[in-house]
Amino acid sequence: MALSEYTKGILCVLGGVSIHLFLGCLYLYGNIQVYITSYFHIYDDSISLNTTLIIGPILTTMQGIAIFIGPILMKYMNPRLVIVIGLSICLGSIFAATFTTNFIVFAILFALFGIGIGIAYLVPLLLAWEFFPQRKGLLSGIIVGAFGFGAFFFGFISLAIVNPSNESPTIHTEGGDIFDKDSKPARDALKMLRTNCAIWLGLSLLGVLLINKKRRKLKVLSSKDDSQPIENNLNTDPLLKSKEGQVQGTKNVDSNPIELYQSSSEGTEKYIDEYEGYYEEDSSGKQTDSFASTVYVPFKTAIRDYRSYIIFIVAPLSLLQGTLVSFIFKNYGLENINDDAFITTVGTIGSVMNGISRGFWGVLIDKFPYKYVFGSLMIIQIIIGFTISQIVEYKALYLIWIGISFFCLGGHFSITPTIFAKLFGAKTGSKMYSLCFFLMIPPGIIALVLSKTLYKSIGYGKIFYITAGVTCVGLFLLLFFKQNR
Repeated sequence: MALSEYTKGILCVLGGVSIHLFLGCLYLYGNIQVYITSYFHIYDDSISLNTTLIIGPILTTMQGIAIFIGPILMKYMNPRLVIVIGLSICLGSIFAATFTTNFIVFAILFALFGIGIGIAYLVPLLLAWEFFPQRKGLLSGIIVGAFGFGAFFFGFISLAIVNPSNESPTIHTEGGDIFDKDSKPARDALKMLRTNCAIWLGLSLLGVLLINKKRRKLKVLSSKDDSQPIENNLNTDPLLKSKEGQVQGTKNVDSNPIELYQSSSEGTEKYIDEYEGYYEEDSSGKQTDSFASTVYVPFKTAIRDYRSYIIFIVAPLSLLQGTLVSFIFKNYGLENINDDAFITTVGTIGSVMNGISRGFWGVLIDKFPYKYVFGSLMIIQIIIGFTISQIVEYKALYLIWIGISFFCLGGHFSITPTIFAKLFGAKTGSKMYSLCFFLMIPPGIIALVLSKTLYKSIGYGKIFYITAGVTCVGLFLLLFFKQNR
């Protein structure tokens, strides 16, 4: 029995969740860095935590560069194949990296992991939006939320594999302590990655099997009567020309499969699987993208829209503080709260909040204007930035402040792609988000530089004053954003 489009859509979302659980392991490196460093320290005494810290920025930079590739490839090939290419690069590069004893080679291969993530990242979102065009924010939150949970789940799995007896690092290096070369965590670090690869392969296969593209049926007209579709007497609205000819079609307000009809002398049925090419006009005459049932705007028009530049500026400015929190919450907490186990718990809860928040903010952006949703997020961050130095000594309050910070951090990655899709349609929106995502890389680098250069002179508390001030600038710019719908 054939599955309904609704069921296929649900399976597509589940496939996207499975894929993003794997892709989200981009953030796993922060949890396993000490084990990777300990392994390479066996072969090179100069390797320290400061040396291996570079992998994190490399991964996010490569992801930002490659995030343009997925939507482009979707023009020329099946979206499932695009995902397979991205996942294959991810798995192949990590697996190959587990057989080297040279850290430079390892870093290069991990850079390929970031490229694979970038290629596959947006494709599940675009396919899910096609099935449920009125729930873009919710779907962004669910799928990208899985991205946020990837490192959380695999952090525990990695720990159970590489350090089941909970050994403590004993060798001091620049940047922190690492494990002795004869310890299990040092010897089994890359074995841990190989084991994870087997699990990631399972998640990838599951995701590829579940993911699918909404198919659109083409009923070809006979040459005798090409004014109406065969077996269809409904009133039709004119569609713009496709690449192959003049197309006519009907609208379905219940979001069932949209049937597209093409004039031809043949009497056959076809199915459209291409990513782009068919657009219709709504009742007001606006051109709409049948891929996502939203207003369609050409890329050249979108890139000239002043609102794009407001988002391009506001999103990175707002992201700076959340990124800083993710880098320094542990060190800042330990300076004032002498309880390593508690600070570790704070980080765990922060990871959970990061994942949960994406669905929450996604639902809000579906229901309320971008200015109000993102403005609320920024106001919360400003309050956190200006007050965290006053509450850092109190465990309960520090836990709440850091949890809320991660909750806001996750919101950036569900709100931003959704607003671009709402403004410009799924196809153009994905391109605009790719540009914005690339611009969201520098805040991570700036946060890292701030934490290393200003810490000794002004301390973490005053650094938060700076990031809160930067967020205030972004909030001011947001006031000029106008959204008509």
